[in-house]
Amino acid sequence: MAEITWRGCYDSSWGPFLVPEAFVHPAKVAHGLAERIYCHMLERGYVKPGGQVVVTLEIREDIKKEIDGGLFQRIISPGT
Repeated sequence: MAEITWRGCYDSSWGPFLVPEAFVHPAKVAHGLAERIYCHMLERGYVKPGGQVVVTLEIREDIKKEIDGGLFQRIISPGT
């Protein structure tokens, strides 16, 4: 198995994508790391552009509650 080294995964911030209250949530991931993971998944063909990432109904409901509660801002791609 080839070793992959990722650098700079902690250099960017969620900044305008999250409301300040979201930063106190215990489940966090660095913006750059999340972006790198999704890019890696695209490169490897694990997901397709425009595809969906499947989560359990329980996780989906938790995410929906947090969005509805104002912890996250909705991000909509142009053209959607």
